Amino acid sequence: MNYKLSDLIDINKLQELFDKLYEITGVVAGVADNDGTTLTKTGWTDFCNEFHRSNPDIVHRCIESTNVYSELVSNSNISGQKEYVCYKCKNGINHAVTPVLLQGRVLAYIYMSQFLLSSPDLDYFRKQALTLGLSEREYLRSLEKLPVYSQEKVQKFMEFAACIADLLGQVCSYKIELNENQEIADLRFQELAGLYEICDLPTDDRAFQKIEIERDLKKALDRGEFYLLYQPQVNSKTGRVEAVEALIRWRHPERGVISPNQFIPIAEDTGLIIPIGEWVLRTACEQNKQWQDRGFKPVRVSVNISPLQLRRWDFINLLERILEEVQLDPSYLELEITENSLMQSMEETIEILDRLRQMGVRIALDDFGTGYSSLNYLQQLPINNMKIDKSFVQDIAKDRNKSYIAESIIQLAHRLNLEVIAEGVETEEQLRALVSKNCDIIQGYIFSKPLPSGQVERILRRGRLDLRKFVQV
Repeated sequence: MNYKLSDLIDINKLQELFDKLYEITGVVAGVADNDGTTLTKTGWTDFCNEFHRSNPDIVHRCIESTNVYSELVSNSNISGQKEYVCYKCKNGINHAVTPVLLQGRVLAYIYMSQFLLSSPDLDYFRKQALTLGLSEREYLRSLEKLPVYSQEKVQKFMEFAACIADLLGQVCSYKIELNENQEIADLRFQELAGLYEICDLPTDDRAFQKIEIERDLKKALDRGEFYLLYQPQVNSKTGRVEAVEALIRWRHPERGVISPNQFIPIAEDTGLIIPIGEWVLRTACEQNKQWQDRGFKPVRVSVNISPLQLRRWDFINLLERILEEVQLDPSYLELEITENSLMQSMEETIEILDRLRQMGVRIALDDFGTGYSSLNYLQQLPINNMKIDKSFVQDIAKDRNKSYIAESIIQLAHRLNLEVIAEGVETEEQLRALVSKNCDIIQGYIFSKPLPSGQVERILRRGRLDLRKFVQV
């Protein structure tokens, strides 16, 4: 008899297994019978439904009908020499599959379908939208819903999927052999599903805490658990509030407020920084526009940008759309990038920053002094501001060497026609030292801790702060 996976496995239990995999890994994956019928729907995006609108259940036919030109990985040596293959189609969308084998025959496929490794061919999708009778703008927007994975993540997950495929094949084999004893076969499958009950493991180990944070991070955006605080940036000569920096916080329903230092690295590792970063950008721009509409004197809002966001293929388009929809003048938005992220791909980053500057968006180089930027590159950077890392500010009034370094950074920036921002300023001694060295803008607890938007309005209403008691140098 030619069995299908759906003949031998309880699909509801299979769905539970892939739901857990999605919670833990963030990877959109599923199982299809050998006739192409999709059995699980975990993480299935709106884009996939649009793309396969005419026949949404066929997965493997889509792969076979494309002009395959790149095979990234195969012969994984996992699970008895099983193979998994990742295809890159001509439109830039990738598919990865591994077979579930039963007695040497393909019973089903585990697949990662519809993901990106790099920028897609937008011309292809413009033609595709025309063919499908869809709005080009809406169709291109749907591309943003596609996950972007690194080749390393694809390889890691597919090795894992090959293990699952092997175990599913074994379960199906037991099911046939023990067809007369349904209870034993079901017990075997429950043991399989139990292997992935990671979320129920003890949480006192750091690794499991990280897994739990990653799992909850996937739900936090939908649940509205993120919020922004704003910290003023004050002109050291006039006391005027020039800008506010938007700082994300996460109010976890069980753990309380989780520090960005804990969840931002996980968001970057998993790619969740893309939707989170978009939320921060949009929310900060909307808030700034609301302040302007309510008659407050316009200030810039400064937003930290991850290198993953900056180099994503649609970042410029996304930013243009947010500014257009919010109706915020680009000059009132400032993007902060770190010196270390800049060094990862200097020439590519310079090109992107040039385009942002042409739009009118301001650029700040964050944490300056902690990386290794050469002076040659520094003078080429299309930036407006340079932020002195707080490690130099902390001991500026006590450590002569750090004082000299801070002074040198300020002088260098001024020669390049850049403004200098010192962050992490907490004491009057630090403030006086920075003012005496002609630092342009001060940010820190000396003036205000990060505040909710409503409390920031009290400072914006005043417009400027009295610096006289601090600058008696």
